[in-house]
Amino acid sequence: MQNSQHLEIAVVDDDVPTLALICSMLQALGYQAQAFTCASELALARRALVFHALVLDLSMPDVDGFELIYQLAESQPVEPVIISSGLSSDIKQAARLVCESLNIRVLGILSKPFAKDELALFLQPYARALAEPYA
Repeated sequence: MQNSQHLEIAVVDDDVPTLALICSMLQALGYQAQAFTCASELALARRALVFHALVLDLSMPDVDGFELIYQLAESQPVEPVIISSGLSSDIKQAARLVCESLNIRVLGILSKPFAKDELALFLQPYARALAEPYA
């Protein structure tokens, strides 16, 4: 049976304390978390690892979240994403629309800072849906 302990979640955020906090939240919720400080690190890891979902920051110096979304769309399969940002609601909604236009599933949008329970609200239904074929 597939449960949260078997779900690998990639977290991309250039702010190291925030990245560590999000990974800690995921681990406390029972998920496996992989931390990446930039899009290029994630791209290398996706060649060798399978992720079930991605938590993406929109504001990063090397490749911003929008550019990363376009890069993700070029690969198959594309993992569902949770958009995580301190930017305005309009920008986060624009990111959702870009994802949807590229057929990237958006599990949710989180405004930084956020609590572990908010993260759980988006991941738990997804984890249950993945587990259903095995139940």
